[in-house]
Amino acid sequence: MYLLILLLAIVLAILFIYYTRHSDRRQTVIDNDRPPALGREDISGKEPIILGFGTFIAGVDIPPGRYLATATNEVDFGSFVVYELGTSYPEISEVLGYFADSAYVPSIALTLVQDQVIEIKKLIEVTFTPLSTEFKTELTTGIWEVGLDIKPGTYTISSKDGRSGELTLYEENLPVARALLGKEGLKFQESETITIKAGQIIRISHLPAILFEE
Repeated sequence: MYLLILLLAIVLAILFIYYTRHSDRRQTVIDNDRPPALGREDISGKEPIILGFGTFIAGVDIPPGRYLATATNEVDFGSFVVYELGTSYPEISEVLGYFADSAYVPSIALTLVQDQVIEIKKLIEVTFTPLSTEFKTELTTGIWEVGLDIKPGTYTISSKDGRSGELTLYEENLPVARALLGKEGLKFQESETITIKAGQIIRISHLPAILFEE
């Protein structure tokens, strides 16, 4: 009887150890299968990064993060393109720099993710300054997120200097609203009213800045 009880205790101990290890391994697999937490890494305290003309990769030539890109030299201008991850489709395509009032933007706000491709043409240098995340009522050329960069709500929007350009509002990667702002052209309006919700993405193209008035 004593040997039977001892044998039973050994079997139970072996089963307990096996179950514990199996459970830990299963939990590790579940954790590894989870997508990374969404959010924006704060790199606002880091030093600016300068890139010249050429093609660059986020995570290799520049750390991923939130930046404001500007032409370093005041007599410089050229093409600035950021491609959607894994595609040849431009997420941002602008003439960046100092050229003519109707043909350039002075700065571009962007969030670079790992392996994203940046293409700079003709520009001698572009300065990427880490951009802090805070609520604003003036958004420049580039991509912004409602709830992080601007409060949700209903706004009257207008081009800061009257130049013509476009605002596109996205929800779950699909365009849900579009505004053509400016004083030039029949389809452009000096101001429009727009309602924005948390999580939506705002893309501003060819406009130095848009003013948002609640």
